Amino acid sequence: MSPYEREMRLMSIVQDMERRGVHLDVGSLEHDTKLYQAKLLELDDSINELLGQTVSVDSKSGLLEAILKVGMADTSKLARTAKTGSYSASKDSLFAAVTEPELLGRLLVRGALATCVRTFMEPWLLQATQHGRLFVRWNQIRNYTDTGARTGRFSSTPNLQNVPTNWGILMSRLKSVGFELGWDMPVIRKYLIPKPGYIFIGRDYSAQEMRLLAHFAGGGMLESLQAEPTKDVHLIAAELANITRPEAKTLGFAVLYGAGVGRIAESLKISVSEATSIKSRYLAALPEIKRFSKELSELARMGSPITTLGGRQYYVESPKVIDGRLRTFEYKLTNYKIQGSAADQTKEAMYQYATNTKSGELVLTVHDQLVAQVPIDQAEAEMSILEAAVNGAFQETLKYKVISDPATAMNFGALK
Repeated sequence: MSPYEREMRLMSIVQDMERRGVHLDVGSLEHDTKLYQAKLLELDDSINELLGQTVSVDSKSGLLEAILKVGMADTSKLARTAKTGSYSASKDSLFAAVTEPELLGRLLVRGALATCVRTFMEPWLLQATQHGRLFVRWNQIRNYTDTGARTGRFSSTPNLQNVPTNWGILMSRLKSVGFELGWDMPVIRKYLIPKPGYIFIGRDYSAQEMRLLAHFAGGGMLESLQAEPTKDVHLIAAELANITRPEAKTLGFAVLYGAGVGRIAESLKISVSEATSIKSRYLAALPEIKRFSKELSELARMGSPITTLGGRQYYVESPKVIDGRLRTFEYKLTNYKIQGSAADQTKEAMYQYATNTKSGELVLTVHDQLVAQVPIDQAEAEMSILEAAVNGAFQETLKYKVISDPATAMNFGALK
């Protein structure tokens, strides 16, 4: 089957998802929206109190000016704008430079909470009061307006892929500066619920992209997966490279998304030299990854496309001059191949479930997770159908056994 045919036969299923929408817990959403709107105002007042003046916290330039005026920032850590060379008022620049722990803590919380309230809770509540549901626009492919992912991965409006799901990083940062929050951050996903009499069932591909990398690259990681199909792929990489699992996971995604050692160092909270050393050990233990990326680059240099699991083809982007330097984009091809293949697999699974279900309705596809709402008394039977669809997608082609994790819950936030 061609990629075009796969997209076309899925189109009506996606249209059904858009018409169906996802039910919202209106009462809980309304209560929490008011609660966190009040928290935002409290944070703004406390930030102004620390600064000794009234400033709009939403105005990054005004905020930076106020912080500099009271001497609560290390100017040597402020980034500078490329055009004028003046201090950057970007979020990352500010957060890196603020020296007052109480102010930094409140700014960190305020930034995260403002995103929750303004990007998700308030717009969702507006839809909820009108329809009781959230109507999602699902983008199957990149379209003429540049909406959608180039790799074929689903994106959506609202952006469900960017809904905060884990506040661990924020809490760790707050702890590092000695700031105690004293209340819980919102769990946005919990407001998405099944329709009355139904329950959510879901299956989440186990390390979908890393397993696909093993399929295409071969080598030690694939051999280990073939010997122990259910083993954690990041643990396999960690054991092969003699590094920790968190290090292996960070490096795995760095390879897939083209992140440099600076980003790796930032993620692992280590020096750039340490990140360079760990990356070298990782690639030395898994030489198939570097070989695989080199093969993709060779295809690009010959003017040939790369081809994904489902036959999707990509040509490398043309070189561009950026900031006076000629940039080439072969480094993106690993991501296109792997993420494009993940898109193929997920879309095949969606079609297989939608055409074989007895009573279920697909409602969500977020990252490598598929979610359906099914009658409560049919959950077990429908889970079996979903498992067959998810685990069976391209299984005959893949060199490893596909694994997915099941979950059932009465809201999306609890579907883990």
